[in-house]
Amino acid sequence: GGGDGRSHGLYHDHSQANSTLKIHDNVISSNPRGAGILAKSSTEIYNNTIFGNSNVGISIGQNQGTNVTYKIYGNEIFNNNGGIMEHLKGAGSITLSLYDNTFYNNNGRAAINIADSIKQTVTNNTISSVSKANPII
Repeated sequence: GGGDGRSHGLYHDHSQANSTLKIHDNVISSNPRGAGILAKSSTEIYNNTIFGNSNVGISIGQNQGTNVTYKIYGNEIFNNNGGIMEHLKGAGSITLSLYDNTFYNNNGRAAINIADSIKQTVTNNTISSVSKANPII
């Protein structure tokens, strides 16, 4: 998904006003040129295992003029090129609740990277640089 030549695991495009999309209980891995999840509209992301993607596990933002809300919790995110990244905020507002996630061994970037001035609550996340083998599925 995405129009930037990348191949994301799951892609939720921008300008989806009043979106109630929920992404949950998935295994998202091994996307060679993108993020595990790229969400540009309001999305609830929970109980996913996200690993081995060439970009970050979850990318949010790029919302253009739409006000968006993200709830991200209960995910296990590891062996990506960064954990969660919020960036390229548009004219619309972004509200982020990020809690009860586990991050480890996300190479190259921070586990949690918030690049813009947004309303945010970040609590009770576990972050480690320790390696973990990919799960057997």
